[in-house]
Amino acid sequence: MKLYHLSDLHLGVDPPAVGRAHHQRTTMEKLREVIDRARGEGVRFVVLAGDIFDSNALPSSLALEFLELLSRAKDVNFILLPGGGNAHSEEVSGHDAYTENSIYRRLEVKSHFDRNDHLHLLTPEAPAAVFEEEGVAFYGGFFDYPRAELAEGVSYHVAVMHGAFGERREFKEKSLKDERAEAYDYLALGHYHRFKKVSDRAAYSGAFIQFEFLPYREGTSGYVEVDLSTSPHPQIIYRAFEDAPRFLCFKVLSGEDLEKLEAALGFEHCHVKVTGYLEDFRADLEQIKARCPDRVRVDDAAEIRREALVFAEALERILEQTVPEELREEVREVLLYGLQVSSSRSDFERFLRDKYGL
Repeated sequence: MKLYHLSDLHLGVDPPAVGRAHHQRTTMEKLREVIDRARGEGVRFVVLAGDIFDSNALPSSLALEFLELLSRAKDVNFILLPGGGNAHSEEVSGHDAYTENSIYRRLEVKSHFDRNDHLHLLTPEAPAAVFEEEGVAFYGGFFDYPRAELAEGVSYHVAVMHGAFGERREFKEKSLKDERAEAYDYLALGHYHRFKKVSDRAAYSGAFIQFEFLPYREGTSGYVEVDLSTSPHPQIIYRAFEDAPRFLCFKVLSGEDLEKLEAALGFEHCHVKVTGYLEDFRADLEQIKARCPDRVRVDDAAEIRREALVFAEALERILEQTVPEELREEVREVLLYGLQVSSSRSDFERFLRDKYGL
């Protein structure tokens, strides 16, 4: 029993450098490829774990184009989860959350699900989709574990969940060691934009097509192939798209870093943001930026004086030890900018309070 798991398409987003139309076109092309592969391999289920649309304020034409593509593959069951939406309005979160103004509630969008019995939208009102003949059931969870009771008479139970899951309580992650996780054969996760296998039975598929600068160098696009029938745990394989855009953050503090930057730009779909560089490499970066003006940007205040290198390296070690990957770039930017605003502790504290309410 195989399924494909993908998430965070963010249709309608306007990425830097490439723009909204390019991202939408690339997403549709790659989605078509995935569907064709599923049909060719006899995969009956494709799971989309939230944030399919970047906003509930998008035109219906975009949602209809997406659903019409899915509607044509009638031999594949598509399991869709909105980006959020619980029984209590204060718990609703997510780009395409199932709110009162949800894009999924529009009549022209809802009619697609009514007309096509292979399209299944998991909502707080209808949180489960059971396939007795295939022996599998899917359960939707919104920033928490699914609330639906497990179906009887099926061999496999799959939780489709959007939100923060892991063991970092300080970032309000729901623990995957929770006994509720044991009920499921696989947990298809969405929300974080990088592929990450977080347990033997759970994985984030990452953004289907990358659209933002990531604080690490593995900014690939893709999806996950899951074989539920392997024992004792499902087989989880990440399938990366080699010809999809990548948005990477780089620090150039050594000649080796500069070589890695050059190598990354050898990939024509790669876009780079330099968040920090040693002053020695200013001329090299100016040449690279002149050569690739549409694919390279350098942050304001990214230059690091040689005498400040020790501080910069210490900051990187602290970030690696204390801050999750998904947040490092923002924390780094805040700290460096704040120190530029003023070296005075009181001024820096005021800056953090005014900007972040800290």
